[in-house]
Amino acid sequence: MPDPAMTDARKKELAAGLAIDPPTRFFYNIRGIALGFLRLLGPVTVRGKENVPATGAFILASNHRAHVDPPLLSAICPRQPYFMGKEELFHGVIGFFVKRLGVFPVRRGAADRAALRKAIDLLEAGKIVAIFPEGTRSEDKTLGPPEKGFGMIAKMADALILPVSIEGSELFLPKGSKTFHRGKVVITVGKPFRTSDVLAEHPGAGKEALTILGKVTMERIQALMVDPVPMREKSEEPADTIAAKKA
Repeated sequence: MPDPAMTDARKKELAAGLAIDPPTRFFYNIRGIALGFLRLLGPVTVRGKENVPATGAFILASNHRAHVDPPLLSAICPRQPYFMGKEELFHGVIGFFVKRLGVFPVRRGAADRAALRKAIDLLEAGKIVAIFPEGTRSEDKTLGPPEKGFGMIAKMADALILPVSIEGSELFLPKGSKTFHRGKVVITVGKPFRTSDVLAEHPGAGKEALTILGKVTMERIQALMVDPVPMREKSEEPADTIAAKKA
């Protein structure tokens, strides 16, 4: 006899093999410890938290500056967000933790259809999926070009996108550093927008639809910043990389 408490969304999750649900006390305990520690390093200010949807699925789309961004961003979510993480993280002690913190693996530098499908399934099941459209951390605080995988997930799920900017997290844990430092972080949450509304403004987009979705999202993230930074094109390299090549 079918379980009356088994919702259609839950059935879909189980069929999709989404073994990282339901949210666990482990996630909330670890999040609390991490946020408590980070706040000892300096103030974390959140602006626009009223823009976060209380219910329903959405993509939390943010720029990416440091390894501490995921726990900082999870603080603005009313429910557990699910993050994509590079597959190299899913080994050893770190792997033990990330698997229990709502992270699922993605192969960087390749079209990882399994990761894209899992993100879409989570959204269709009403979950929050946190994505860094740039695909990697910025080396010089500038905004990198969005990966097309982000646009593909947003388009296929017709997702609600919540743009979020994060500034100052690179001070807590600078790239290449093994120690934490004091700093000040500002997280700004923008108004959510629907993927289909963006595409409706570009009826002839065709194959450029994924690029447009990524670009519009990054522009909205940029507009939220207290200290706006430039956006790099696909062919441009970060300033730090160029300086290293000249040295």
